[in-house]
Amino acid sequence: MKLSNKQYISLFFFSCSIIINLKAQLLERIDEITGWYSNINDFNVNFNGDRFYLIYQGADSIFINGYRFNIEPRDSSRKSPYYYGRSYFTGVSNGNSPFLLRPGGQKSLLTDSSLIILTAITEDSLILSDTIIINYSEGVGSNFLLREYGFDGKLLYTKHWKSTYDCSAQINSLKNVNGSTIMVGEYAGNKDGLLLDSQFINVGSGNLSCFIGKMNNDKSVQWLRSVGGDGYEINNIITVNKLNHILNAGASASPFITFCNDSLDNRAIFDFGTEFLYFVQFDTNGNCINKKTIDYTYGSTIPTGIVSISDSNYIVSGVFNPSYIGFDTFYLYNPNNDFTGFLVKLDDKLSTLKTFQLEGSKGTKWIQNLVNDRNDNIWLSGYSSSDTLIIGSFQLLKKQFENTFSFLVKLDKNFNVLFVSRLEDEISGLKVGDNGHIYLLSSPNFGNSVLYKINDLTKIVENKQKQNNIEIQLFPNPLSTNSKVYYKILNSENISFTVYLYSQLGQKYLVNQIDQSTGFLNIVPTADKFVLIEFVSSDGKVIITKRLVR
Repeated sequence: MKLSNKQYISLFFFSCSIIINLKAQLLERIDEITGWYSNINDFNVNFNGDRFYLIYQGADSIFINGYRFNIEPRDSSRKSPYYYGRSYFTGVSNGNSPFLLRPGGQKSLLTDSSLIILTAITEDSLILSDTIIINYSEGVGSNFLLREYGFDGKLLYTKHWKSTYDCSAQINSLKNVNGSTIMVGEYAGNKDGLLLDSQFINVGSGNLSCFIGKMNNDKSVQWLRSVGGDGYEINNIITVNKLNHILNAGASASPFITFCNDSLDNRAIFDFGTEFLYFVQFDTNGNCINKKTIDYTYGSTIPTGIVSISDSNYIVSGVFNPSYIGFDTFYLYNPNNDFTGFLVKLDDKLSTLKTFQLEGSKGTKWIQNLVNDRNDNIWLSGYSSSDTLIIGSFQLLKKQFENTFSFLVKLDKNFNVLFVSRLEDEISGLKVGDNGHIYLLSSPNFGNSVLYKINDLTKIVENKQKQNNIEIQLFPNPLSTNSKVYYKILNSENISFTVYLYSQLGQKYLVNQIDQSTGFLNIVPTADKFVLIEFVSSDGKVIITKRLVR
């Protein structure tokens, strides 16, 4: 079911410090999932463009691209106000009806031919076809259920890890390495620890601690490692570089944490009990090969995304609200002590290569999602409650009566901003499909999710101007204090154009109409606030943009 695109955006394109308004060319609407109390835990897109979602649904029905699925209540007597509320797995492909299966899960891993779903069982029992799996833990359990499905929704394999311990757990991230699965999450062992197959770890503080493990091709757990202290460790995420080195980024509220094993050589000690950022690096055999923490003042620093690029360097996104955080000799400052988004690039030895941060007026500037495409470009999304958000050299302003607004950013691997887009809807997810496309999941309202494919606007602009084969020269550029700018149109039979100016905030101003191949434009001295001049042909098919240099 093809849906029309009614998403309106303002785009800021910065590869040459240019601002362009391309509206609906950015997002191509793919799927819409609607249901009260519905939330998408995770999603993936395979090489054919098929989409797979893990959904937690709390109502009696759910709509997927117009197809209705009725949800059976958990409590058949319907006495509980929360008698729905179960996780589901759905698959959507073009030309076929979607399917909806029970159970879903927290995280999924896309392989070449199947989808692996991991679920932390927190119910007393879980009915799977004719089998009832009982939660064997004494309290909220760390039972894990692994299910492998084909792309057609056919169940291929099931495995259940039972826990006899009072230990809750969750999976945060899964990565595929040469057919094996690397996983990271958090567990809280009040009495004992986490047992998966014959592998056991135990910190026993009762608070969340990080665990990292590896499953072999046969889904058996080869090793488990723990990172933790006597506080809690949260937001643990992983990536794997081309050297097969695993980097875990997390945040800890312990006065100290132990990396890899109980040794003073592998401990990091901190002066404060709030969330500080740490990095731990493993090889695929579970050996700890490196570790790093950051310098900071009192406050919280939390990782939100992590990727590895083609040169085996790592890029980590996060937010911080101390007055400063330090990565080696790189320091980021936050005078307002609000949560502010940042990026840091680390090499394989965990030395800092580069940093970047969002700036602006007082208010939250949060980075939620971070991915990288096949060209090593960095894509991130987030939201801001600040009146002015500065990303690179340009600004986004909060509108009247608006609490927060969302944004999408594309940077190169050296953190040069390529474009920034303001989006009206909340962004809940950002992923790279196996087909190489970037997908954005938005939540326009409560219980409603829309998946978009992001078109590469850099290529749109380049292709448009190549097809034009028209050149427009401006003199002087850089601009001077003179009141006129001379223009010259080359390689065009059409010399009838409308000329517009764009400000740094994306505002569009009409300059005048021209019908000669040469002439003067009166744009100075008010050009201080303008960064782009646009020539639009009389038929609207030819658009030439030029950067104004000051």
